[in-house]
Amino acid sequence: MGNISVFDLKSGELVDKIYNKSPHSCDLQLPTGVTRDDEGRIYFTDANNFFCNHFVQVLTREHGYSHSIGVVGNKPGEFLGPSDLTIDSLGNVIVTDTRNHRIQIVDKNNSLVACFGGFGRKKGLLHFPYGVCERDGVLYVSDTNNHRIQVFNSQNS
Repeated sequence: MGNISVFDLKSGELVDKIYNKSPHSCDLQLPTGVTRDDEGRIYFTDANNFFCNHFVQVLTREHGYSHSIGVVGNKPGEFLGPSDLTIDSLGNVIVTDTRNHRIQIVDKNNSLVACFGGFGRKKGLLHFPYGVCERDGVLYVSDTNNHRIQVFNSQNS
C-alpha cells in the first residue's frame, strides 16, 4: 500500500515504483484520479483516506514529491474526498470534490479559479461527483448519485 507503480506501455514490465513520500506521511488508501501535465508532473487524488489525504498530491517529473493542492475542509479551496481530476489547456487543475458535492478549479499558481456545484438534484447541482474530463473548454462530470453526466461550459458554469 502507498505506492505508484510505473510500467512500460509496450512490454508491460515494471520500470519504477514511486513511493508516497509526501510530508503528510499518509499511505494511499484508494487512489482514484491521476493525470499528468505538459511539464511531466503527476497529479493524483485519494478518495478514501479519511485521515489526511483530502487534497491533490503533485509529483515532479522525476517522481519526487512536489507539492499539494488544498487542505481538508468545506470552504472554497478545501477538499473532502477528491476523486478525480484533469488538466485543461490553460494548465488549470480541475478536481471533483466529491464529498463537498462540487467542482473546483485551481490555476498553475495554486490559486482558486472557480468553485461550483453544491448538493442537489437540479441542473448544475451535484450529488457525489466522481469523474471529470475536459475537452475544448467543456467539462463533463459524472454526477454519480444523481445518475447522470452533467456538461458545463463557460456559459453555464
